[in-house]
Amino acid sequence: MNQDGSIGILKLDDSSFETIMRSHSDSIVCVCVNSLLNVLITVSDDNSIRVWHVDSLAQVSEFLISNEKALCVSSTDHNVFFVAGFNSGYIRVFDLQKYLIVYFSLYS
Repeated sequence: MNQDGSIGILKLDDSSFETIMRSHSDSIVCVCVNSLLNVLITVSDDNSIRVWHVDSLAQVSEFLISNEKALCVSSTDHNVFFVAGFNSGYIRVFDLQKYLIVYFSLYS
């Protein structure tokens, strides 16, 4: 992850960095992988959560929650959901096949 919002690969054999994706307009703060669906989920300071297909590197979805910023994201390889925590205290569960929020709760 780069501070310009891009994602790249550091090649260990020659220590070179190759940028593979650019789309966020600010720093990426959290990344997780769901290998069941072969997607990468990124959270950025630009207030977006984006879902990328690992093989094609194409963005397949974007989530924006008005007036809230996602701080972290996590997923498991055993189902089609991911969870994100927001600066407001809300936790939201997203469906990666239907691209919608299936559950939310205020953490207290």
